[in-house]
Amino acid sequence: METVWVVAANATRARIFSGEAGRLSAVLEEIEDLVHPESRMHDRDLTSDLPGRTYESYGAARHAIEEPTTPRQHEVERFVGRIGDVINRGRRDGRFDKLYLVAAPELLGRLRKALDPETAKRIADEIRKNVSSESADGIRAYLPDRL
Repeated sequence: METVWVVAANATRARIFSGEAGRLSAVLEEIEDLVHPESRMHDRDLTSDLPGRTYESYGAARHAIEEPTTPRQHEVERFVGRIGDVINRGRRDGRFDKLYLVAAPELLGRLRKALDPETAKRIADEIRKNVSSESADGIRAYLPDRL
């Protein structure tokens, strides 16, 4: 019997469920609950000071140096990397055969990029929904009847 993993994630929480593939209305068992409250914090709470300042290349004007990503975006990327590591390790350890990603739309693409090529091949479906706070049965309702 094949094992299925279902990952329900948003920027601050990722829950991983396991179930048996091929069973009609297979029951999902939660096996991991990852939380990252830093992704919820405001940028001002994640930084200690203002961005640096620099002079224009011509003249005496000065301006702030813009950061390419905000501190909050950086925290989200760190969390997505952590989720990807857990999923990749699960695949390498033979803990699942098929993978369903149920994630907030703004997170789904990032999560897919965090998976190594062999793990990405195991993706059976992607659902663009933020359901990480729902019950296992509530999350199961978004998946096909037969996993």
